[in-house]
Amino acid sequence: MATKKSVSSLNDADLKGKGVFVRVDLNVPLDDNFNITDDTRIRAAVPTIKYLMDHGSKVILCTHLGRPKGVTPKYSLKPLVPRLSELLGVQVKMANDCIGEEVEKLVAELSDGGVLLLENVRFHKEEEKNDPEFSKKLAALADVYELDYLVGAVANPKKPFAAIVGGLKVSTKIGVIESLLGKVDILILGGGMMFTLYKAQGYSVGSSLVEEDKLDLATSLVEKAKAKGVSLLLPTDVVIADKFAADANSKTFSGAVEERAKRVFNKLKGKPQKSLADVLREYNLPPGLFPQNVKCYELDESKGKLIVYLPSVCEVCFKDSSILRYATRVKATLSRGKLTGIEGMKTKVIMWVKVSSVTVESYKSDKVWFTAGVKKTRPKDAYEMPREAIQVEEF
Repeated sequence: MATKKSVSSLNDADLKGKGVFVRVDLNVPLDDNFNITDDTRIRAAVPTIKYLMDHGSKVILCTHLGRPKGVTPKYSLKPLVPRLSELLGVQVKMANDCIGEEVEKLVAELSDGGVLLLENVRFHKEEEKNDPEFSKKLAALADVYELDYLVGAVANPKKPFAAIVGGLKVSTKIGVIESLLGKVDILILGGGMMFTLYKAQGYSVGSSLVEEDKLDLATSLVEKAKAKGVSLLLPTDVVIADKFAADANSKTFSGAVEERAKRVFNKLKGKPQKSLADVLREYNLPPGLFPQNVKCYELDESKGKLIVYLPSVCEVCFKDSSILRYATRVKATLSRGKLTGIEGMKTKVIMWVKVSSVTVESYKSDKVWFTAGVKKTRPKDAYEMPREAIQVEEF
């Protein structure tokens, strides 16, 4: 059975003169002229490669680029060679394939400390099928194998433990995500797959890439995270553009995922976040203004910015027979006795009308003022306790 070690635990005796097969992630973006537009992934792989070079290894790099269907010239790794050579300080050799006699000859000719980049491994359909025979052909090229493509696998992590997973598609990360749900306290998901997860929760994502056939899968991941007590965080900072190009008209929308993560960590460390009801009570507002099923909230006390997250569009009927309806995200400005600039709340006044503010004039007042087109009072005690909401189809 092969022995598993980290790269840093290997020395000259393990590496000198040995062929080391390294599965790296060099899937970098290229422009129409095949120029690298972001070399972050290449630079991230450099420390591992240099360590192996410095210890006399014959380094064989294996990676993919894009999702080609067979041999596709525009997905060739040749444009990566100049930048990789520059960063490593040696001339990186390039193979025209990733298996076969020609590749075996190039490996045999590699000098100690030399680097060979294999052609796009996904030019072979067997790669994505995890074909055993294809794996054997790759394995035959080397003596030592290093997986730099997925890093950070932790058997017994210290708590609290957070993990970050990025990628274009939920479907290709399902195994990793489900495995991590059994280990982490916080799971932050980024990259293009966020749009599938957002759409599964009822958000509009425009023309962003969505795996329509994986919406149920995305919903199940959210439910599994909740069942395991894992805080699942998605990006709240996005750039919206009219096209996918450098000259697109765009606008950036910023959120507070970092602050949200800090609050979760504080809770895990024994510094629990106050309930939304308690916060409203402190600001002299009815604690039952929002329903029981609030997922979480964000409050920037310096600016009074409040965002309340709910699992679905829902409504609550209060004991004075008034009804409030909530979007999945309600935004407002919170101050003493006032919730103003509200977005995402409606009330039924013959017809549904948007609520723009909720105010309580004094600590002793037994009335709460709702502004929904016109300003009207309701009994404050009708909103004293958070009530159970019922899910509705649309806001």
